[in-house]
Amino acid sequence: MPTAKSASNRGNNSSTRKATHKKCTPEQRNQMISEAAYFYAERRGFYGGDPMDDWLTAEAEIDSIIQMPMHH
Repeated sequence: MPTAKSASNRGNNSSTRKATHKKCTPEQRNQMISEAAYFYAERRGFYGGDPMDDWLTAEAEIDSIIQMPMHH
């Protein structure tokens, strides 16, 4: 299973990361988690794994990004 660090290194996450420096709505958070979970499944070719594990890993990753302090 990929680590949160490896998921953060994907190019698609950079735009997500920038978006989270502002306060996000629950709907935005859910969308970011959904996209990150999709990338986990995509990375393994949508074979094997567990969608719930993908979701929980993505949720932890996104929540840690959202809680990062803003740098000016």
